[in-house]
Amino acid sequence: MKILFEMLQKKQQMNQRLANSGKVKYEYDSDEEVDTTEGTWEHKRRRQEMLATHTLANELTEKGSGKHHIGDFMPPEELDRFMKKWEALKDGEPLPDVSDYSDSKLKEDNVGFKMLKKLGWSEGQGLGSQGTGTAEPVNKSVGAVNNAGLGQTRPEELSNTDDEYEAYEC
Repeated sequence: MKILFEMLQKKQQMNQRLANSGKVKYEYDSDEEVDTTEGTWEHKRRRQEMLATHTLANELTEKGSGKHHIGDFMPPEELDRFMKKWEALKDGEPLPDVSDYSDSKLKEDNVGFKMLKKLGWSEGQGLGSQGTGTAEPVNKSVGAVNNAGLGQTRPEELSNTDDEYEAYEC
């Protein structure tokens, strides 16, 4: 009888420690009375947790309202490219060169540049025997659009018909 009493005491002590730390040992009582509108005790507890989380999320949203700009979440160089392109479109100016290779254009001392020159290519001319191929390097940041391949335009690119709200959808 003493062993059974000790086991019961240990179980009560463990439950007390869990209760003090805010944890609950999940033992399912099949005879538990279930309220059809509220659910089991687990449902009630989870509902309270969700309400607390909801309240906190609303408070944080209110505190952060109007404090972030899209640029807070973009790398600085991407934001700079975006803003240059947007300003040019807004002012009706020609688009600036914002390609990935604008900072590292081929120079005459480059081996690839020399090889293209020997094959009859000149700067600004398209590639290929007829000179009708692509004249600009393909940007590395532009991925495939619906598996269409490199060089395809993306539907979310900025255009001069975009207003300030559509521009941020890019």
